[in-house]
Amino acid sequence: MAEVASLHESFYRPLGDGRYASGPSTAGPWSPKAQHGGPPSALMGRAFEQHEAREGFRIARITLELPRPVPVGDLRAEVRTLRSGGRTELLEGELTSDGRSVLMARAWRVAGSPADTPRLRPVSDPPQLPHPQPAHTMAGAHLDGYMSAMEWRFEPGEGFDTPGLGAAAHPAGGR
Repeated sequence: MAEVASLHESFYRPLGDGRYASGPSTAGPWSPKAQHGGPPSALMGRAFEQHEAREGFRIARITLELPRPVPVGDLRAEVRTLRSGGRTELLEGELTSDGRSVLMARAWRVAGSPADTPRLRPVSDPPQLPHPQPAHTMAGAHLDGYMSAMEWRFEPGEGFDTPGLGAAAHPAGGR
């Protein structure tokens, strides 16, 4: 579904000084005024990556909280270092909207392993990706934001409205 990408602009437009304008594609299935959790989580992840970046280090773990809906509007991202050592760092970040906290997060940044580090266990190939599918529906949902900005692939006969356990895949990211 290559046409999906051409229908939507980026999720955020940088405004400078850690501020971002949210695009309409960030809107979640609940309302055109509230974002899906994916885009603001990714925005915070990027802010962690860019904060006082250190050569040979990578973000290893992020935990986050969404204390209230993230509005589709202007956001400010702030990150600070809580603890910095020779091989690990603990970062703390926050997204705010009109001065109110809408996302709080912490991240561990760690030194990368040497290239010759052996694997501890075999890594299997990911499952086969389902074939491209037409746009999916979700009863009562706002489908014009994040839901249509992403390409969703389900196992045959499954979808957002299928009860029970399920799996979905994104062509670029896996399951």
